[in-house]
Amino acid sequence: MSSSTVSDCIALSTCPQTSLPGTIPGSGRSIALGLGLCAVSFGSIPALGQDADDDLDNRGVFFRLGGTLRAGVKAQIRDSAPPATFGSGSYSDGYVKTDKGGSANTTWNWGFNNQNQLSQDRLTLSKTENAPRVGNLSDLSDSPLFGGELMGGLEMARTRLWKRDVRFGFELGYGYSTFSLRETSTASSAATYTTAVFDTTGILPPSTPSYSGTFDGPGPVINLTPIQSSSVTAVGNATLSASLDTELHTLKIGPWMEVPLTKHFVAGVSLGLASIYATADLEFSDAITYAGGAIPAMPTSATRVSRSDWRPGAYLQLRLAYEFNRHFGVFVGTDFQYNRDMVFGGAGREATLQFEATYGATLGASFRF
Repeated sequence: MSSSTVSDCIALSTCPQTSLPGTIPGSGRSIALGLGLCAVSFGSIPALGQDADDDLDNRGVFFRLGGTLRAGVKAQIRDSAPPATFGSGSYSDGYVKTDKGGSANTTWNWGFNNQNQLSQDRLTLSKTENAPRVGNLSDLSDSPLFGGELMGGLEMARTRLWKRDVRFGFELGYGYSTFSLRETSTASSAATYTTAVFDTTGILPPSTPSYSGTFDGPGPVINLTPIQSSSVTAVGNATLSASLDTELHTLKIGPWMEVPLTKHFVAGVSLGLASIYATADLEFSDAITYAGGAIPAMPTSATRVSRSDWRPGAYLQLRLAYEFNRHFGVFVGTDFQYNRDMVFGGAGREATLQFEATYGATLGASFRF
């Protein structure tokens, strides 16, 4: 209410010369009417001020910061090594096979892996057939995944729909979470261990750590038939111990829409692209032991393989927010995300990180400027 209006009200209520339609100049009724108008005018000031304070016009830049809970990320660890098979004359640590000459008795097509196999004019070769090996580990999961997310954006348009001021804009964000698992599995089978001893009398064995003769030759010649051979069968037990540690960095970008439900409650939806940058380390070890000690235990093999790569995809998020004022609010949301799987491996094992259908929940606060 302006100062001139206040003055006019005072003058209207106090000056006896003031005349209003339907009143008698100088009468008490004109004074009462003037005071009533002033009271109405003054009473309107707090109401106008209250409307301004409660105006939740959220145009401008916003940020959403929240903690995330994610489920649906899974992994598989597969056995990618071909089954161990031994043809005629093949062994785990060497071979004695026919050569180009086609002799049925002697050959230069032979070899060994270690000098320790040569002793006193003897070459010892061995092989284990049907050795136990752990196969595939499927649907491994470490749910839920905990992390955080920061989204920023801008309101770009506002229109009147469904008798409400519907808001439209654009957002960009970053999220972080981790995925880890530990798994141990066993397998058993009846394995057969065979040793064969070949005579090397009269030849000068190669002095190299290992030796590989060829089909075409030439080279030192030994007999095709071993001078001694034996086999033993025992139950073997294989143990696979595997661990997978992954860091997931997610970038999101896309449009959003918000619809006020009440003065303070707002429903929102976001839809866009979501790319995951996954850094994964797979460590695994295989150990094999045999009952009774009849077959030598295989030494434990430990391997580590890593990969870092982008996995493109998309996301859809639904939110419900409570806005205390134009600058601050809280929200809860749920989302669905789809990304391509990531496959990597080595040394006979292959890991697959499955991101094709993951679900998340977010709880946090929003800030607008």
